[in-house]
Amino acid sequence: MTDVPPGDRAEAEPGPTGPEATLAGAAAEVWQAARARLGTAVDLAAAEAELAARAGVGIVVLAALAIVAVLTGWGFLVAALAAAAVAAGLPWAGVALGLAVLHFLLAAALLKFAAALSRDLTLPALRRALRGDGG
Repeated sequence: MTDVPPGDRAEAEPGPTGPEATLAGAAAEVWQAARARLGTAVDLAAAEAELAARAGVGIVVLAALAIVAVLTGWGFLVAALAAAAVAAGLPWAGVALGLAVLHFLLAAALLKFAAALSRDLTLPALRRALRGDGG
């Protein structure tokens, strides 16, 4: 050993050598790389989640505007049909009542169709398969 003061020997002596040092160094490098990769993935996931949230809000706003536009157009169409019917000599009260009944029937048919679609929300095929009731 060289002339090293007694308090400085730990700093002067080399650390472990051989396969242990190589394995420990490789493990440390793998750990650091995994941490860096995970950190990058978490940052990417957070950024994409924020982007998805903004896109979702944008879609809801645009859908609401589209609904307003469709309802306005539908209203003008019904008003034009009513005006044409009145111009053809039908009374306003009869035209308004006929259009109201037509719209109520349309709404009932659409709600019946929606109720039929809602049965699929309960995942019936998956529930049958999990119970073992067949395909």
